[in-house]
Amino acid sequence: MLGIKKGTVLLCDHEVAWEIEAKETIARLKAILGDVAKEIQHVGSTAIPSIKAKPIVDLAVAVDRFEDVLALEVPLREAGFYYRPNSKGLRDQILFACGSNYDGTGDLQTHFIHVVLKNSMEWKNYINFRNYLNANPRAAKEYEALKIALFEQAPEDPGREKYTAGKHDFVTKTLRDALIYSYETMPPQTDDTLKHYDLLIDEGNDPVCDPPQLQKYMDQWDGEAFFDMLHLSPNDTVLELGVGTGRLALKIAPKCKDFCGIDVSLKTVKRASEHLQGCKNATVLTGNFITSPPRKTFDLIYSSLTFLHIQNK
Repeated sequence: MLGIKKGTVLLCDHEVAWEIEAKETIARLKAILGDVAKEIQHVGSTAIPSIKAKPIVDLAVAVDRFEDVLALEVPLREAGFYYRPNSKGLRDQILFACGSNYDGTGDLQTHFIHVVLKNSMEWKNYINFRNYLNANPRAAKEYEALKIALFEQAPEDPGREKYTAGKHDFVTKTLRDALIYSYETMPPQTDDTLKHYDLLIDEGNDPVCDPPQLQKYMDQWDGEAFFDMLHLSPNDTVLELGVGTGRLALKIAPKCKDFCGIDVSLKTVKRASEHLQGCKNATVLTGNFITSPPRKTFDLIYSSLTFLHIQNK
């Protein structure tokens, strides 16, 4: 079964046909959007096989600019994807929908196409929510039970407003849990970044030993103004993410109680240890701070330039 009448709620057991429909619809969208679509994925409850769902296929489309999609509104409409500019409750995305309710031949809604910006929080939320519930059967069944209870309370629900509002708290909490889960299951740092910093050391490039002109250039990002923003206190415990060879650590460690630095490159950490030998309160660790964070708390955590290397900030 695919599609339900607008303003109603109906929950069905999962059907493999939904997965097939999602793949076929993704192929149709790619044929129209071309390079405008950076990625398209099947999301929503029909992408979670273990739970009941409304028989409406949800797809998330990641793009660089909304304008590029809107420029293709005519061919999208001709293919059955209807732009819904006044959709309630949608922020930072645009919506297209399919079904006889939109082409004037009936009253069914069959697909919702959520167009969001690439790497945006909206994109992450769609993917993370699906992945988390697929990996956590208990949370998925809790979600299903909530959906069933809401359906039984209001099977006729104009705009599905009561149904959506009733899920709000669960969805909000689950998105937080799903974000943490996405970090915990994130693949290790790519070899390219690690090789980059190892190669710098092998070639004798050490920012601590940069000539004054280059140090002045780097101060544009993390000079005196940067230090002022830290509001550093002599009693602070401090963590630097991406300590490198210790360029900033040499300035911060003497001004705090305890200093810890972490970096993915063993070679840069060894060089930082050499530079910080005179700072008895300083510790440097090798590791990926996303997947293996230090197991203690800090008064201050800072980083400079490191996040340039992280795609999913």
